[in-house]
Parts: sequence; structure tokens; C-alpha cells
Amino acid sequence: MTTLVQHVRDLHDAGVALFAWSTAGAAYARATAAELGLEGCFQTFLPKPHIIIDDQAPAEWRRFIHVHSMEASAKTSEDYEAALRDRAGSPGPHR
Repeated sequence: MTTLVQHVRDLHDAGVALFAWSTAGAAYARATAAELGLEGCFQTFLPKPHIIIDDQAPAEWRRFIHVHSMEASAKTSEDYEAALRDRAGSPGPHR
């Protein structure tokens, strides 16, 4: 967890807009961030949605990637930007 906390701080310091969310709700996300000393790193706190109604599945969203928390600390903000650029250029039904 220590490396993930540092990763969040590094992303925040690099100017990345971060949002915390949880299936337990926005208050839980905020409390957890505060407990870890990260509350100031996030722009807002949200409940994680249980249902998304959209004309696209999240896997089809351009400029959207999923990174598992156990893999995140090995990444940099530059890694994320490169992945987002690659994703934005990928062909899809809604280009």
C-alpha cells in the first residue's frame, strides 16, 4: 500500500486530475484518502457506480484505460499519457 500511496502523490504532483471512488460510497472514499494522508490529492470523491447506461461499454471509451491498483506503482504519469494517446487513436465504433 505504501508504494500506491506514493504513486498517488507523484501523480498529483505531476498535475494529474485524480478522483477517488468506492462501492462503499463517496464518504468512505474521502475517509480512506484522509486516513492515508491523500485527501488533498483528489479533486472530488464519488460513489462507484453499480450500473452504467451508455451507448458504449467502458472498454470502448477513447482516452480511458484501466490499471489495477497492484500494477499502478510501476507506472508513471508519462506511461499513462502514452497509453491514453494509443487508446485515443485506436479504431472503434465511435471515433
